[in-house]
Amino acid sequence: MNENSCNSGSGPKRTALRDNLESIALAVLLVLLVRQLVIEPFQIPTGSMAPALVGVHKEVRCPNCGTPFRVGGDKTGVRGEIICPNCALKWAGAGEIVPLEQRDESVVFQRPEWLWHRGVTDISRRPVSGMDAANRVDRWGSRIFVNRFIYKLRPPRRWELAVFDYPYGDENYIKRIVGLPGESVSIREGNIYINGEIARKPPDIQERMWMQVLDNAMAPREVVEEWWDFGRRPERWESSREEGVLRVDARNEDTPLYARYARPVKDFYAYDGISNVEGRGEANVHPVNEVKIKTDVRVKRSGNGPLFFYLRAGGGGRDFHAEIPAGGGGKAALYDGEEQLMQAPAPDLSKGRKHVLVLERYDKTLVVRIDGQELMRHYYDDSDAADQTVEQFIGVGAKGVEARFDRVRLFRDIYYQPGADDRYVLDDNSYFVLGDNSPYSSDSRKWESPEVPAQNLIGRAFAVFWPISDISFLPAGQAEN
Repeated sequence: MNENSCNSGSGPKRTALRDNLESIALAVLLVLLVRQLVIEPFQIPTGSMAPALVGVHKEVRCPNCGTPFRVGGDKTGVRGEIICPNCALKWAGAGEIVPLEQRDESVVFQRPEWLWHRGVTDISRRPVSGMDAANRVDRWGSRIFVNRFIYKLRPPRRWELAVFDYPYGDENYIKRIVGLPGESVSIREGNIYINGEIARKPPDIQERMWMQVLDNAMAPREVVEEWWDFGRRPERWESSREEGVLRVDARNEDTPLYARYARPVKDFYAYDGISNVEGRGEANVHPVNEVKIKTDVRVKRSGNGPLFFYLRAGGGGRDFHAEIPAGGGGKAALYDGEEQLMQAPAPDLSKGRKHVLVLERYDKTLVVRIDGQELMRHYYDDSDAADQTVEQFIGVGAKGVEARFDRVRLFRDIYYQPGADDRYVLDDNSYFVLGDNSPYSSDSRKWESPEVPAQNLIGRAFAVFWPISDISFLPAGQAEN
């Protein structure tokens, strides 16, 4: 028998078209299986997780200082009034109303509006383009990938973002897990306490949760609110808004000269637009003393005495500051008022070279970094507060040197607002969840019962794939010991 004729005449003849259709069908089947069992895309509809994840929003650029930020599409109000987080300018920049002589006219955009940023007013036909138009265009919410299989391999972890079936309706929610089965959860001064102990966020998650308060390099055209209070020797300071630079001559000073941030840091959310205006909503009312100060510094000239840079984050009964040698080596130190908390050898901050100094205060933790390297980390608690009357003092300073702070940036930590109860006790099969946009998040604090049953959990959000500028992997939560 001829080997080549053993299957001749049996079954339909195979063709290239048939092969392609079978391949496509198999690929579609695999995609559906992966989506159903392993990975599924979700779109974020609301801003309850802002700024980590955004809902339908507008991308805004302040006309006064040029700072870009996002505002929730449902938070602009009738007039679209928003507030710049950097320079405090209030303007009707994110609504569908032209903030000029045609104030009562809406804008008709050329489609697709997110691409062209061009339109005309619907009555006077005034052209609207560029930033004036872009500030009014609705953008999609964040799009994420969710791992549906991970919770079959391990239990959910604190601080990670989880998608779940809302216990009181037919829809999916995404929130941050903060309480695990069997725990008691309390919210005090914006922080999370588990069984009476502070719950500290892992560093990689904390880094994504800082909210920008100030970027000294984004100079406003007009001063709405002063940025700096130069204290007892204002003549020794020079502020160049055009360059985004602070200069100080502290060569003959025995005590530090400080530039203090002049505006109170509160739980303000630029994303919430008009909701932050005084007298509206629940935001912008709580002082936030847990901040991150980041600045580029250069030594211009040295004096004869001790040479130091200072970063200060005082408030809430504590007066924390980092003292960093501005000369060759020596020891850096952390203080609470006059009490030294710890010290560590410091690198050589060479004259004329730029160095990056960072002080972080969050979750009862202090961290000092120089040029990206962690120098000190100190944990504290509520029991050793020296003076509960210490007011907020956030700033940078120097002693014994003429120095230049090329760029000062200030961030604040997430401030979780308390709910109706002082303490929430979970059963052995439920989780406590919160949204990062605490003033405007429907979460465990506000529901009929605070608990999300374990069987309602769908999976962990592990990546953002839209907008393009936000593409990134989302860190996993903290594994419990």
